[in-house]
Amino acid sequence: MSQTSSTLRTTRPFYSISTSTRPGRHRKDIQHVSRIPLSDMFTEGQVDVAVEVLHQDLPKGTLVRMVDHRVVVSFGAWPSVDLPMGRVYPLQLHVHNICSVDTNALVLRRREKPHGREYTFEVPEPVQIIMPNRRMAYRVRPESPLQMVVMGQQGELEGEIIDLAISGLGVRLSEEAEMRLIDTDRCQVAFRVPGDKTILVFEAIIQHREWTPDGIKCGLSFSGGTSSGFHQGILQRYIMNQQRREARRTIT
Repeated sequence: MSQTSSTLRTTRPFYSISTSTRPGRHRKDIQHVSRIPLSDMFTEGQVDVAVEVLHQDLPKGTLVRMVDHRVVVSFGAWPSVDLPMGRVYPLQLHVHNICSVDTNALVLRRREKPHGREYTFEVPEPVQIIMPNRRMAYRVRPESPLQMVVMGQQGELEGEIIDLAISGLGVRLSEEAEMRLIDTDRCQVAFRVPGDKTILVFEAIIQHREWTPDGIKCGLSFSGGTSSGFHQGILQRYIMNQQRREARRTIT
């Protein structure tokens, strides 16, 4: 199997996809490419993954866990998904409906569960997403600071978002606002991203604070809780779109 069989594929020319070195094949590389195992992003709760068995007219399943060469997928009780053991099928893993990863997989195990049926597949190599520069891939800056509200024991405090990641935010607060958070490291944040009217709400932990002439810069990491998959999906789509814009500017 070629080395590209389980690397990220997108509908837009943003990611570095091919790792082939066959003679006569050329591509425009993006510098500082990082290979990030999909299992890392999945276990950190950064992505939701749907799994499709291609060419079989079957419903999509949900990725349960991924360890090295093993991929465990849950399918609903109806319609029934019947796959014979020992067969190899092409799988497509849909990451938040933004991109997909293609790989071939051997049907290794089947288990009956109250909610349906689980299959364990074996893939020839750990599934990887190939991204430029990990920092750029995970963190983007909006065109201009985004207004946000920090909600804690001291009420609602206004601030600005200066960068966003799937796992957290960089924000700027006034000295007065930061003083009202002096005795806590936990809060909720609410904000909108450009192009969407939904107010996104996340629980967060204040990981670090730094004084600057423009105010107090804080790094927040999301801690789960009240945030829904719907809100996470909106944030992730915005981040991916910003990454594409940054990549196009870098290439041109």
